[in-house]
Amino acid sequence: MVELHLPLGFSVEADGLYRPLRLIVDVTNAGMPGMGRDSVNYASWEVPIVAKYRFLHTPLMKPYVAAGPSFRFLSTLPANFMSSRGLVIGGGVEFKVTRLRISPELRYTRWGSDSNFNFDTKSNRNQAELLIGVTY
Repeated sequence: MVELHLPLGFSVEADGLYRPLRLIVDVTNAGMPGMGRDSVNYASWEVPIVAKYRFLHTPLMKPYVAAGPSFRFLSTLPANFMSSRGLVIGGGVEFKVTRLRISPELRYTRWGSDSNFNFDTKSNRNQAELLIGVTY
């Protein structure tokens, strides 16, 4: 996590989030289901870049909202069937404990459409998560 603080409660943050993904495919023969199931694991890095705005400027607690683009990089080919771009919105609160800053955040990402050039699969475009950032 890297954050650049700007005047008037604004900042820009970039994160690097590792996320393992598992693709499960039902194998069919001539359109007949039930032939079997196959799975593939991918290593995924998500890089959201968000603009943040902090509402209150109290010494101990600062609620904020964040929004911006997110980019996904998959480790193995053919990985280009999943969307590599999305939109992030979120909100949380930052508070200080001694020299540490702890920032629990609820974040929602809406990924773009899959290309699915040779696959009859669709990934889930919605992603909600609870993140906890710890910085000093």
